[in-house]
Amino acid sequence: MSKLLNWTQVLGYTIAFLTAMLVILVDCRNTLKKLAPRLNAMSFWGAWMLAFGCGLIGAICFHYSSAPWLKEQVIDLKITSPPWRGLLVGLVVLTIIRSKIANQKDQPIGGEYLYNWGRTWVIEHIWARWYIKKTNLITDTLLQKACQYADFDNVLIAQLNDRLKSRPDDQTSMSGQADNLRKTRPTSDSTTCTREWKDYYRRLISLVMDFGGESILPVLVDVGAPASLAAGAVRTPTLQP
Repeated sequence: MSKLLNWTQVLGYTIAFLTAMLVILVDCRNTLKKLAPRLNAMSFWGAWMLAFGCGLIGAICFHYSSAPWLKEQVIDLKITSPPWRGLLVGLVVLTIIRSKIANQKDQPIGGEYLYNWGRTWVIEHIWARWYIKKTNLITDTLLQKACQYADFDNVLIAQLNDRLKSRPDDQTSMSGQADNLRKTRPTSDSTTCTREWKDYYRRLISLVMDFGGESILPVLVDVGAPASLAAGAVRTPTLQP
Protein backbone atom coordinates (compact mmCIF):
# COMPACT_ATOMS: atom_id res chain seq x y z
CA MET A 1 0.00 0.00 0.00
CA SER A 2 2.88 2.34 0.81
CA LYS A 3 4.48 1.70 -2.59
CA LEU A 4 1.15 2.34 -4.32
CA LEU A 5 0.76 5.60 -2.42
CA ASN A 6 4.28 6.68 -3.39
CA TRP A 7 3.65 5.92 -7.03
CA THR A 8 0.39 7.83 -7.04
CA GLN A 9 2.16 10.78 -5.44
CA VAL A 10 4.90 10.67 -8.08
CA LEU A 11 2.23 10.51 -10.75
CA GLY A 12 0.52 13.50 -9.19
CA TYR A 13 3.76 15.53 -9.26
CA THR A 14 4.39 14.52 -12.88
CA ILE A 15 0.87 15.39 -14.03
CA ALA A 16 0.97 18.74 -12.23
CA PHE A 17 4.33 19.57 -13.82
CA LEU A 18 3.44 18.55 -17.38
CA THR A 19 -0.05 20.05 -17.29
CA ALA A 20 1.34 23.37 -16.01
CA MET A 21 3.91 23.39 -18.83
CA LEU A 22 1.18 22.75 -21.40
CA VAL A 23 -1.00 25.54 -19.98
CA ILE A 24 1.89 28.03 -20.25
CA LEU A 25 2.75 27.00 -23.82
CA VAL A 26 -0.90 27.37 -24.83
CA ASP A 27 -1.05 30.78 -23.17
CA CYS A 28 2.05 31.90 -25.10
CA ARG A 29 0.58 30.47 -28.30
CA ASN A 30 -2.71 32.31 -27.84
CA THR A 31 -0.90 35.59 -27.16
CA LEU A 32 1.35 35.12 -30.19
CA LYS A 33 -1.62 34.25 -32.40
CA LYS A 34 -2.89 37.81 -32.05
CA LEU A 35 0.26 38.97 -33.87
CA ALA A 36 0.74 36.22 -36.44
CA PRO A 37 -1.51 33.12 -36.38
CA ARG A 38 1.04 30.90 -38.14
CA LEU A 39 3.88 31.51 -35.70
CA ASN A 40 4.71 28.78 -33.22
CA ALA A 41 5.78 29.67 -29.68
CA MET A 42 7.27 26.19 -29.25
CA SER A 43 9.95 27.00 -31.81
CA PHE A 44 11.76 29.23 -29.29
CA TRP A 45 13.72 27.76 -26.40
CA GLY A 46 12.71 30.67 -24.16
CA ALA A 47 9.08 29.53 -24.26
CA TRP A 48 10.15 26.09 -23.02
CA MET A 49 12.20 27.68 -20.22
CA LEU A 50 9.21 29.74 -19.10
CA ALA A 51 6.99 26.65 -19.29
CA PHE A 52 9.56 24.59 -17.36
CA GLY A 53 9.74 27.18 -14.59
CA CYS A 54 5.97 27.33 -14.29
CA GLY A 55 5.87 23.53 -14.40
CA LEU A 56 8.10 23.50 -11.31
CA ILE A 57 5.71 25.94 -9.66
CA GLY A 58 2.88 23.56 -10.49
CA ALA A 59 4.76 20.64 -8.89
CA ILE A 60 5.56 22.73 -5.79
CA CYS A 61 1.94 23.81 -5.47
CA PHE A 62 0.89 20.16 -5.75
CA HIS A 63 3.24 19.36 -2.87
CA TYR A 64 1.62 22.06 -0.73
CA SER A 65 -1.88 21.63 -2.14
CA SER A 66 -3.20 20.64 1.27
CA ALA A 67 -1.46 23.48 3.12
CA PRO A 68 -3.88 25.89 4.86
CA TRP A 69 -2.21 29.05 3.48
CA LEU A 70 -2.58 27.84 -0.11
CA LYS A 71 -6.17 26.77 0.41
CA GLU A 72 -7.06 30.09 1.98
CA GLN A 73 -5.25 32.36 -0.48
CA VAL A 74 -5.51 30.51 -3.79
CA ILE A 75 -7.62 27.38 -4.17
CA ASP A 76 -9.18 24.81 -1.91
CA LEU A 77 -8.70 21.37 -3.43
CA LYS A 78 -11.14 18.82 -2.11
CA ILE A 79 -9.80 16.04 -4.35
CA THR A 80 -7.91 13.31 -2.50
CA SER A 81 -6.64 11.37 -5.54
CA PRO A 82 -3.06 12.58 -6.25
CA PRO A 83 -3.29 12.24 -10.07
CA TRP A 84 -6.54 14.17 -10.26
CA ARG A 85 -5.28 16.75 -7.78
CA GLY A 86 -2.13 17.12 -9.86
CA LEU A 87 -4.20 17.66 -13.00
CA LEU A 88 -6.29 20.35 -11.33
CA VAL A 89 -3.22 22.13 -9.94
CA GLY A 90 -1.63 22.12 -13.39
CA LEU A 91 -4.76 23.48 -15.04
CA VAL A 92 -5.06 26.38 -12.60
CA VAL A 93 -1.35 27.17 -12.45
CA LEU A 94 -1.88 30.60 -14.03
CA THR A 95 -4.46 31.42 -11.37
CA ILE A 96 -2.01 30.31 -8.71
CA ILE A 97 0.86 32.33 -10.19
CA ARG A 98 -1.28 35.46 -10.47
CA SER A 99 -2.71 35.12 -6.97
CA LYS A 100 -1.51 37.37 -4.18
CA ILE A 101 -0.34 34.64 -1.81
CA ALA A 102 1.22 36.87 0.82
CA ASN A 103 1.67 40.46 1.94
CA GLN A 104 4.88 42.34 2.76
CA LYS A 105 4.38 45.72 4.43
CA ASP A 106 0.82 45.85 3.12
CA GLN A 107 2.04 45.14 -0.43
CA PRO A 108 0.64 42.01 -2.14
CA ILE A 109 3.20 39.47 -3.27
CA GLY A 110 2.54 37.26 -6.28
CA GLY A 111 4.14 35.96 -9.42
CA GLU A 112 2.01 37.82 -11.98
CA TYR A 113 4.60 40.52 -12.69
CA LEU A 114 7.40 38.01 -13.27
CA TYR A 115 5.22 35.76 -15.40
CA ASN A 116 3.97 38.62 -17.56
CA TRP A 117 7.53 39.87 -17.96
CA GLY A 118 8.73 36.42 -19.03
CA ARG A 119 5.85 35.92 -21.47
CA THR A 120 6.38 39.38 -22.98
CA TRP A 121 10.07 38.60 -23.46
CA VAL A 122 9.22 35.35 -25.25
CA ILE A 123 6.62 36.96 -27.52
CA GLU A 124 8.81 39.95 -28.39
CA HIS A 125 11.77 37.71 -29.21
CA ILE A 126 9.75 35.46 -31.52
CA TRP A 127 8.02 38.39 -33.20
CA ALA A 128 11.29 40.29 -33.73
CA ARG A 129 12.92 37.30 -35.40
CA TRP A 130 9.86 36.74 -37.59
CA TYR A 131 9.82 40.42 -38.56
CA ILE A 132 13.49 40.30 -39.58
CA LYS A 133 12.89 37.09 -41.51
CA LYS A 134 9.97 38.62 -43.40
CA THR A 135 12.03 41.71 -44.19
CA ASN A 136 14.79 39.56 -45.68
CA LEU A 137 12.38 37.38 -47.67
CA ILE A 138 10.27 40.16 -49.19
CA THR A 139 12.89 41.30 -51.70
CA ASP A 140 12.71 44.02 -54.30
CA THR A 141 12.66 41.32 -57.00
CA LEU A 142 9.59 39.78 -55.42
CA LEU A 143 7.84 43.15 -55.25
CA GLN A 144 8.63 43.88 -58.88
CA LYS A 145 7.13 40.52 -59.86
CA ALA A 146 3.97 41.31 -57.90
CA CYS A 147 3.58 44.65 -59.67
CA GLN A 148 3.42 42.96 -63.06
CA TYR A 149 0.14 41.15 -62.35
CA ALA A 150 -3.16 42.97 -62.68
CA ASP A 151 -5.39 42.66 -59.62
CA PHE A 152 -2.62 40.73 -57.86
CA ASP A 153 -3.72 41.77 -54.37
CA ASN A 154 -7.37 40.81 -54.76
CA VAL A 155 -6.55 37.42 -56.26
CA LEU A 156 -3.92 36.70 -53.60
CA ILE A 157 -6.23 37.59 -50.72
CA ALA A 158 -9.07 35.57 -52.26
CA GLN A 159 -6.81 32.51 -52.53
CA LEU A 160 -5.66 32.81 -48.93
CA ASN A 161 -9.20 33.50 -47.73
CA ASP A 162 -10.29 30.26 -49.37
CA ARG A 163 -7.54 28.34 -47.62
CA LEU A 164 -8.52 29.76 -44.24
CA LYS A 165 -12.06 28.39 -44.36
CA SER A 166 -11.10 25.72 -41.84
CA ARG A 167 -9.88 28.48 -39.49
CA PRO A 168 -12.87 30.88 -39.35
CA ASP A 169 -11.39 33.11 -36.63
CA ASP A 170 -8.20 33.63 -38.63
CA GLN A 171 -10.25 34.11 -41.79
CA THR A 172 -12.29 36.89 -40.19
CA SER A 173 -9.23 38.60 -38.74
CA MET A 174 -7.32 38.38 -42.02
CA SER A 175 -10.24 39.71 -44.06
CA GLY A 176 -10.64 42.68 -41.75
CA GLN A 177 -6.97 43.59 -41.89
CA ALA A 178 -6.87 43.07 -45.66
CA ASP A 179 -9.86 45.37 -46.16
CA ASN A 180 -8.13 48.10 -44.17
CA LEU A 181 -4.93 47.59 -46.15
CA ARG A 182 -6.69 47.79 -49.50
CA LYS A 183 -7.96 51.24 -48.58
CA THR A 184 -4.35 52.41 -49.04
CA ARG A 185 -4.09 50.85 -52.53
CA PRO A 186 -2.39 53.25 -54.99
CA THR A 187 -4.56 54.53 -57.84
CA SER A 188 -1.84 54.48 -60.49
CA ASP A 189 -0.98 51.59 -62.82
CA SER A 190 0.70 48.82 -60.80
CA THR A 191 3.08 47.95 -63.64
CA THR A 192 4.87 51.25 -63.05
CA CYS A 193 6.08 49.64 -59.80
CA THR A 194 6.41 52.92 -57.97
CA ARG A 195 7.52 53.18 -54.37
CA GLU A 196 3.88 53.42 -53.30
CA TRP A 197 3.06 50.12 -55.02
CA LYS A 198 6.10 48.39 -53.53
CA ASP A 199 5.20 49.60 -50.03
CA TYR A 200 1.63 48.44 -50.55
CA TYR A 201 2.63 44.97 -51.74
CA ARG A 202 5.25 44.69 -49.01
CA ARG A 203 2.56 45.17 -46.36
CA LEU A 204 0.20 42.86 -48.23
CA ILE A 205 2.68 39.99 -48.56
CA SER A 206 3.72 40.48 -44.93
CA LEU A 207 0.07 40.12 -43.89
CA VAL A 208 -0.37 37.01 -46.04
CA MET A 209 2.76 35.46 -44.53
CA ASP A 210 1.48 36.14 -41.00
CA PHE A 211 -1.67 34.15 -41.73
CA GLY A 212 -0.48 31.66 -44.34
CA GLY A 213 3.18 30.99 -43.59
CA GLU A 214 6.27 31.61 -45.68
CA SER A 215 5.63 28.93 -48.31
CA ILE A 216 3.86 31.51 -50.44
CA LEU A 217 7.21 33.12 -51.31
CA PRO A 218 8.72 30.28 -53.37
CA VAL A 219 5.42 30.11 -55.24
CA LEU A 220 5.57 33.79 -56.12
CA VAL A 221 9.26 33.76 -57.03
CA ASP A 222 9.05 30.63 -59.20
CA VAL A 223 5.68 31.15 -60.81
CA GLY A 224 4.48 34.64 -60.01
CA ALA A 225 0.79 33.87 -60.29
CA PRO A 226 -1.23 34.06 -57.03
CA ALA A 227 -3.45 31.20 -58.25
CA SER A 228 -0.52 28.86 -57.64
CA LEU A 229 -1.02 29.40 -53.91
CA ALA A 230 -3.91 26.96 -54.02
CA ALA A 231 -1.52 24.14 -54.86
CA GLY A 232 1.17 25.12 -52.36
CA ALA A 233 1.40 23.57 -48.93
CA VAL A 234 1.30 26.15 -46.17
CA ARG A 235 3.76 25.40 -43.39
CA THR A 236 4.28 26.96 -40.03
CA PRO A 237 7.36 29.20 -39.87
CA THR A 238 10.03 27.79 -37.60
CA LEU A 239 12.48 30.15 -35.96
CA GLN A 240 15.91 29.06 -34.88
CA PRO A 241 17.15 30.58 -31.63
